Amino acid sequence: MSFAATPIFLLMALVSYFQSPPMCTVAGDYGFLSTMWWMYVIMGVVHASPWFWFVRSWLTGTKPEGQSSPF
Repeated sequence: MSFAATPIFLLMALVSYFQSPPMCTVAGDYGFLSTMWWMYVIMGVVHASPWFWFVRSWLTGTKPEGQSSPF
C-alpha cells in the first residue's frame, strides 16, 4: 500500500496539469502555483520514502542495520 501513493499522486498531477480548464486556480501573476497539480507533486514527493528505501537497499544489496522494512 505504501508503494501505491507516489505513482497515483504523480499521475493525478499530470492529469490535473493538462486539464482544461484548470480545476482550482487564482487569477494573477502567480496563479500557476495555486493549481491542484502543484499539490499532487508535493504529496507524491512526501510519500516517496518507501521508494527511496527500496532503491537504496536494491542498489547496495543489503538492508541497513537497525532499520525495519517499510513493507
